[in-house]
Amino acid sequence: MKRVPITTLVLIVAYAGAGYTEEKKLCDVDSFMAVLWQVDKATDANKDYAVAELQLAKKKLLDRDKEACAIHLAKASQAATAK
Repeated sequence: MKRVPITTLVLIVAYAGAGYTEEKKLCDVDSFMAVLWQVDKATDANKDYAVAELQLAKKKLLDRDKEACAIHLAKASQAATAK
């Protein structure tokens, strides 16, 4: 599986999130940063699935689909913290 450097994801999310403002965000840069930290600390067994979900969340954020983005972020977080 091709690995995407965490810094690349952070830069893309930061760029996309800069113009994306609403009163109540379900998927924002702060959420991405928290999940990125969890994925970075995940075990190898869980990391591949978590990274895949994080990439899907990033795609949905860029598509401005905040609900789908939040779902994928939650799945990435769950995968990263699963024991």
